[in-house]
Amino acid sequence: MAKKKANKAANRPVKPTSNAKGPAQKQIHKERGTLLTVLLALIFLHSVVATYLGYITLKDEYARTTWVLPLMTLVSVAGIVAAMGMWYWKQWGITLYAITCVIQAAVHLMLTGSLLVVFYDLLPVSILAYVINLQSKKNLFE
Repeated sequence: MAKKKANKAANRPVKPTSNAKGPAQKQIHKERGTLLTVLLALIFLHSVVATYLGYITLKDEYARTTWVLPLMTLVSVAGIVAAMGMWYWKQWGITLYAITCVIQAAVHLMLTGSLLVVFYDLLPVSILAYVINLQSKKNLFE
């Protein structure tokens, strides 16, 4: 009986631990590629420029309110944090960036009334999705 239990234990696959060395650990080499690197840099810049673009195209009734600029700055900072998360291959970076762009588009549509600004807000999300699918990088974001 004890011999059967020992054989069963020997036949079980061993889960690799963080301390294991050798062939049990498989390191995934993550390479961004030029297109994704340039896109992440543009996403970083987009967060800042979108705030400026939204602010200069404000409707007159919102230009004097005190909550507009802090809200737009907060959304801009969230976009920068999302770009940094994507740079370090974090899944939450993509999710945060998509949420940030949707919020930014809604706020800009309300404040400016311009669909051109909304298009500017949503275009990078669609380009990012295309590049990630094109380069088959979906599985690299953890």
